Amino acid sequence: MRNVHLVRSAVAAALLPVVAVAVVACSGPPGAETDTRCHTGDLSAAVAATSSAGRSNALLVTVRNTGIRDCVATGFADVELSDLPQVAIGKAAVTPRPVALTPGGTAEFVVRVEYAGDAVLGCPEPGTARVTLPGETTPLTAAVADGGASADELHVCRGDRLVVHPLTRPAYAAGTEVDPAAVLPRCHAGDFTAQAFHSMSGDGAGHRGVQVWLINHSDRECALRGRLRVRPDDGNGGADCAGCQPAPDIALVVPAGAVLAADGRAVTGTGIESPCGTDEPMRAVGVAVFLPDDPAPVSGPFGTALYCHGSLQMNGFGPL
Repeated sequence: MRNVHLVRSAVAAALLPVVAVAVVACSGPPGAETDTRCHTGDLSAAVAATSSAGRSNALLVTVRNTGIRDCVATGFADVELSDLPQVAIGKAAVTPRPVALTPGGTAEFVVRVEYAGDAVLGCPEPGTARVTLPGETTPLTAAVADGGASADELHVCRGDRLVVHPLTRPAYAAGTEVDPAAVLPRCHAGDFTAQAFHSMSGDGAGHRGVQVWLINHSDRECALRGRLRVRPDDGNGGADCAGCQPAPDIALVVPAGAVLAADGRAVTGTGIESPCGTDEPMRAVGVAVFLPDDPAPVSGPFGTALYCHGSLQMNGFGPL
């Protein structure tokens, strides 16, 4: 089938299994002592469908420095995915930041699928990925791996849209005994943009998977400690609900460009098990996320997800 060509696009951070790896022998170009850019010969690539909590609407691309020198990667990688139909391609509205890679260090980016409809099973899965870093002409090649369960599979249908995020360092959990905000600047609402969208996962009883993303668009690394609140908005102001309050206590470090994600489910139709009963569910037009100790919300669009008020249930935020 036709390859999908993803134009240089954006990155997201993530702590996800690295399963399929393609390694290219390390060799430095002439003048490597003054050249700080990461080159194909110094790198390996791994590509996996996201596989935690049903986040089956994205691919995670991990690039590792297998060389012997420090290097810097900045910008959007070119990506080709095999075995997919022709689909629209877009770039995440995130400004790329330089990512320094020491030997053995990694950078990551996400290729996310925006689904045009609910029917995804039966649509093809990507087979292999060819990843070309900014400024390079030779790609890294790796098979696309998933977690082995049907919920981990990434299907792409004609009419869907692919969105690529820039290279970045991953966000990471600091543990419950550590307060990273004591040594790093505390994250504020102005550091982030938010968006929410439906994922592939569903339970067959009128519910559809939902993800909420927080993207650090600032130039700085920051820290979070405490509960994040999510408020959906149907255009009439919205309201907090008990099922929308993920994570009782978190401690996270979020580098510039990194992505945090919370997943859950919402009602997308009526039926016997639907809290909406015979009422039509409302279309959420926006989402607001409140960071710990910050009264200002991080606001963003809710994509195409539907919800019945009070039915949205979210898990805690963490690295994508």
